[in-house]
Amino acid sequence: MFLRSFCTSLGVLLLLSPRVLSADPARVKADEELLHRASLATDGPSLIDFFKRRTPDAGLQADVAALVKKLGAQRFAVREKASEELLKIGPPALPLLEKARRDPDLEVARRAENLVTIISTSLTPELITAAVRLLAVRKPEGGLEALLNFVPTISEEYVLEEARDALVALGGTKGKPAGILLKALADREPSKRAMAAEAVARLSGSEQRAALKEMLKDSHLSTRVRVAIALVELNEKEAIGVLIESMPQVDREQLGRIEEVLYQLAGEKAPKVSLGSTEREREKYNAAWAEWWKVEGPRVTVANLEKRERVLGHTILCLMEPRAVVGAAATTYKVVQLDRSNKPRWQISGLTYLLDARMVGVNKVAILSESGRSLSLRTSAGEVIWQKNLPTIAYGMHTLPNGNTFTFTRSQFLEYDRQGKEVFNKTIAHGAPALQNYVYAAAHAPNGDIIYLTRGGDCVRLDATGKELKRFSLGQNITILRQHIEALPNGNVLIPMYTTNKVVEYDPSGKQVWSATVQRPTSVQRLPNGNTVVVSRLSRQIVELDRQGTTRWSYTPTGTFVNAERR
Repeated sequence: MFLRSFCTSLGVLLLLSPRVLSADPARVKADEELLHRASLATDGPSLIDFFKRRTPDAGLQADVAALVKKLGAQRFAVREKASEELLKIGPPALPLLEKARRDPDLEVARRAENLVTIISTSLTPELITAAVRLLAVRKPEGGLEALLNFVPTISEEYVLEEARDALVALGGTKGKPAGILLKALADREPSKRAMAAEAVARLSGSEQRAALKEMLKDSHLSTRVRVAIALVELNEKEAIGVLIESMPQVDREQLGRIEEVLYQLAGEKAPKVSLGSTEREREKYNAAWAEWWKVEGPRVTVANLEKRERVLGHTILCLMEPRAVVGAAATTYKVVQLDRSNKPRWQISGLTYLLDARMVGVNKVAILSESGRSLSLRTSAGEVIWQKNLPTIAYGMHTLPNGNTFTFTRSQFLEYDRQGKEVFNKTIAHGAPALQNYVYAAAHAPNGDIIYLTRGGDCVRLDATGKELKRFSLGQNITILRQHIEALPNGNVLIPMYTTNKVVEYDPSGKQVWSATVQRPTSVQRLPNGNTVVVSRLSRQIVELDRQGTTRWSYTPTGTFVNAERR
């Protein structure tokens, strides 16, 4: 029941093919301004220079290693001199300084920590990301090589994602990857090999498959896993076996990436066992997947592989920002996207009475604000693409796979396309008593049906014309507004049951087919890997549950948040 079907989803087509790096004027402008504020030029040669100056070469690394060793010298003057020299070297010294932060010599660790802090303030992940995107837009000669050489210095996953997309944009055409990329498949640096392989996989034709499949035997575990995932996206079944063989050795983050592939391939036949928290439970979990592959492997089809959608591990937060002002303007709101490490990627500030925000594609976000009276589509840089004043107060919204935005009021359902044009408008009549039949939550199903909850606790399904198809009772009133329910591709609906502290999946007839206990849930979301994200505004927590209801990830935002979405 958990495998999503995305056959008509434009968003999934974009995920299955190389991400298109269009020169979004608003994004380009924001990136240029960020670099200009750091006194950096943004023309092609200057961008290449940006990466070259921050890329350590072998000789320099030997010098850095010697200086790092001197941070623990007996003489104070020697330690001070080494710190000064490392500070002059700057960003190229960061990889070895990062390792030195964990040195058993406390003096080395302390000095390395201070140097990393000072140097990093001049080279933030946001600055690198902006430079990477602009390089992909400018496409200067030598840009591909400069970026490839810089890759081993990148530690943040979201920066690696941008670099991967830029390498695809710079690295040739479909079926003809650049020679520099192909040569890098044999580079001695594991992260460089892995990144080149992922870019080649997105650009490759059949003649490059053999080289990529040979990398499934790579000596470096992380490289094998990354290459295997890239090959799964190319429908190479042997890569699945490599992923399963790697499961006992990988860390939790890489295991999560493997799982999102396996669960979508396995669907209903996925092992009914949780990862757990002990070594014995982990062994049992790994063995269950090995058995699944042994039994089901021959029957895993290309069609299954083509349904893969990535879980990025990003979190979209709608946050309240209190101000030291009395009155209606005392609180403003912002939308923030966090990476896998819960670090901000971007934010949009200065919003008023924010109710919800949902991503549209890669770099756009739909926002419901002004207490439900304004619906807008914006870039992640905050540029307004379109904005609509709604006819009455909206209680919630969803973004659809085709890029459209669906919203609802207490008696009306509306849908807008990517350009902000209204493409659907349906008003329903409330039976008596009217108050009990007000719409309190709604979702747009993949087949065009609309599912909504009434204040009185009925779950109602309408077809695309607004005709009622089915109605069943939840057995309790809906006591709060701004709940987020989800219509699943298999026809079921996922509902947060606030008053009974549960999340429940119902089939179309109203039968409960899955449930999990969560304190005061207010929003639910089923991820492509089959996990379920639950938001609780009251307990101020976001959790991700596996199929057994075990918490696999959780996050408690600082301050007050309104809603959240995982990607």
